Amino acid sequence: MSDKIPFLLQTDRLILRKITLQDAPFILNLVNTPGWLQFVGDRNVHNEMGAKSFIQTWALDRYKTFGYGPYMIQLKSTDQLIGICGLFKRDYLEYPDLGFAVLPEYNGKGLAHEASKTVIKYAFEVLKIPKLYAITAQKNANSSKLLTRLGFNEIPPFNGSTDKTFELTH
Repeated sequence: MSDKIPFLLQTDRLILRKITLQDAPFILNLVNTPGWLQFVGDRNVHNEMGAKSFIQTWALDRYKTFGYGPYMIQLKSTDQLIGICGLFKRDYLEYPDLGFAVLPEYNGKGLAHEASKTVIKYAFEVLKIPKLYAITAQKNANSSKLLTRLGFNEIPPFNGSTDKTFELTH
C-alpha cells in the first residue's frame, strides 16, 4: 500500500483511516481520558508536541514496519473523530493484537464493535493474518465483553502477565 494512497475502511456509520500528525490534538485528548489512563496507561503525552512524537512511534513507524497499526475512527455523518482501532505487533506475540479505544461519550453505542469487526475482517481477508490476539486489563469488563462478542476466546496470558489475553483464529 503506497503512503500516497490513503488507507480507508468503511462501515455503515464509520470511516477508519491511517492516523496522521495532524491528528495530534485528538490523540492528546484520547490518551488522557480516564479510561485510557486506567486501562491502557499513562503514555506521558501532555502537549501537542508530545502527541506528535507519540503518533510517530505508535502509529507511523508501525505502518512502515508492519504494514498496519492503529487507525483513526471517525463518524461518516459528521467526520467527528471518536477513537482508534487497529492492530498492534508485540515482540512476544507471534501475531498482532487488536486494540481499540473511543472517547467516553461514544462508549456503549456499538461503535468500537463496528470498527473492530471491520479491522478483523481486513486482517483476515486482506492481510491474511491467520490469528489475532487481544489483551485487556483484568478490570476492563467492557472490553472483555466486547472481545467475547467479537468471537475472541480467553486464553492463558503470555509472559506471566496479569492482563486478560484473548485469541481469535480465522
